[in-house]
Amino acid sequence: MTEGLQFGMVLGIVPLNELVRKAKSAEKGNFDFICYYDHTLFWSMGEENAFELWTILTALAKETSRIKLTPLVTDCLRRHPSVIAQTVLTLDQISNGRAVLAIGSGSPINMDPYGILWEEPVSKLREAIQVIKSLWVATADNPVSFKGKFFNLDDAFLQVKSIQQPHPPLYQSAFGPRSRKMAGELATGFLTALETPQMIKESLKDVQMGANKAGRNIEDLEVLLDVACAISLDSEAARKAVESPVIADITSQPFQRKRLGIKDDTPEFKFLDEFRKSGMKGITHDTLMKAVNDAASQVPTSVVDDLAIFGTPDECIGKIEKFVEAGVNIILIENSGPDLIQTERFFSENIIPYFRDATDG
Repeated sequence: MTEGLQFGMVLGIVPLNELVRKAKSAEKGNFDFICYYDHTLFWSMGEENAFELWTILTALAKETSRIKLTPLVTDCLRRHPSVIAQTVLTLDQISNGRAVLAIGSGSPINMDPYGILWEEPVSKLREAIQVIKSLWVATADNPVSFKGKFFNLDDAFLQVKSIQQPHPPLYQSAFGPRSRKMAGELATGFLTALETPQMIKESLKDVQMGANKAGRNIEDLEVLLDVACAISLDSEAARKAVESPVIADITSQPFQRKRLGIKDDTPEFKFLDEFRKSGMKGITHDTLMKAVNDAASQVPTSVVDDLAIFGTPDECIGKIEKFVEAGVNIILIENSGPDLIQTERFFSENIIPYFRDATDG
């Protein structure tokens, strides 16, 4: 596990010039990571800026010099794992050793409209991770062969090398028990979202089981949390700012709703779960947003208290410490305001220095 607490900034759904500004701000503010979504479509089905992930990370690599670059997260259904492996190593060369791979099982919203099947995603993810890691260390003198149900290699290797040794970090997104065990078995780290500190402790039991199976020590794995954050000298304003995005996210995550004890057998939640599984062609933006809003109204606002980081800088430090105590050592912030620039500044000037000083003794 990485020494000390690290922070990443999720760049969000913004225009190109704002992506560049935020990336530079994150590096100047001593964040450790910048993260960009890998979506062909976003859930709202509106007119957002859904740029291609790896092109954006490559562009931002040239605008920065220190900060690590990672997807949040990519999948192995739209791209063959050999292509992912080559792409990450290429970015590692371009960025002088700053590429990170975060990968998950994918989402139908990115696939169904384009005729890409979202079938057996967890099984495919397992094979993809094995293929990617094998290719990262394969050479012309020592190629790799792999025969799986979904992917096959025949004396394969890549003609681009990793600057990071033995290869870039590979973080796996996981929300179910099976995926969490797989992260413990195969990945550099376990990435989750919408979890309270207590939920994280429970999740790490599954990660531990996977690590034990592979003869690994869970202490050597990193634990990443993607979390909504809002910092303000007005605590109530900060809470209001995170409430809506957190609850909207919960409406799309059946695993987390169940763990939070949210009753979700209503027509609105069933509609959203079906949308998540199949995409339901022909659904309009207005219809989808109405279902999201109706489902959100059924989520108790109290769930936000332990799922998000919000309040004054000191209050946020206290919330972060609870996540650290639960086992988290990399926090990826989804900036939810109420003043986005102010939240960035509070992280850079108050929160990150606090935890750096604590680590330095």
